Amino acid sequence: STNTSLGSRIVAINLNDLSAPAKVIYTTTQYVSSLAVKGGFLYFSSETTPDINDNFLLQIHKIDLAIENPIATVVLSNLANSNGANEMAFYNNNLLVLISRLGTVYGFDVTDSEIKPKIYYLSENVFSNSTRGMYVRGDALFIAEGNRIKRKGNMNSDSPFNDVVINTTTNGKKTVANNEFNDVVLIGDNLFMSLSNQGKVTTALEPSLSTKQSNLDSKTITISNSKTKLIVSKIENNLTVKVYNLSGQLILTKKLSTN
Repeated sequence: STNTSLGSRIVAINLNDLSAPAKVIYTTTQYVSSLAVKGGFLYFSSETTPDINDNFLLQIHKIDLAIENPIATVVLSNLANSNGANEMAFYNNNLLVLISRLGTVYGFDVTDSEIKPKIYYLSENVFSNSTRGMYVRGDALFIAEGNRIKRKGNMNSDSPFNDVVINTTTNGKKTVANNEFNDVVLIGDNLFMSLSNQGKVTTALEPSLSTKQSNLDSKTITISNSKTKLIVSKIENNLTVKVYNLSGQLILTKKLSTN
């Protein structure tokens, strides 16, 4: 109503006392878009005041959580010309920053005296806004992009990202827009992925961590489904499969052949 940005607040909630009010940790006139915590410091991304062409610069700040009314320190003053980071996460001392608008995950070592961001992931999708979520587990980086969950097993290597989950429900020959994943987390050896347009959270076994995984190369197998069919293709050997529902109930056992 005022056409004026009122800024943002960072608040904390005590999970051991949910009746207690939220505590305001930090207030800023800028727009805060994502958070990450490392070594007693809270890192956050914020946008500068837009220029005459409505362009923003994305900055990274940190505050000391042990101090009341902390003053933010600028860690990186110009990460990108963008309107916000979707998510941040730490990989060792490296802060990873996902910018959906650019389809890019930047990263930099927060302990370096001179910050030099590098690119950990760059989308090949022309619709870069489809890169919406990421998750870090050990050396592995998971990316939620469009209808796929991609994984790189070792961020220190030159190995490529591989698809570990594909949501292949189709409408004719086109993947429908509401099949795009918005985020991904890994709990145990199960991936959990949100489909916000459908109001759903889906799950799938993370093949590289499963103790019950097939000895087949999972990257060679394609699994897709429609309303009435579950399709498994590109298998290289005859095998028996079992299909379970989300409650863990066995609903089908079937022998499959390479045909």
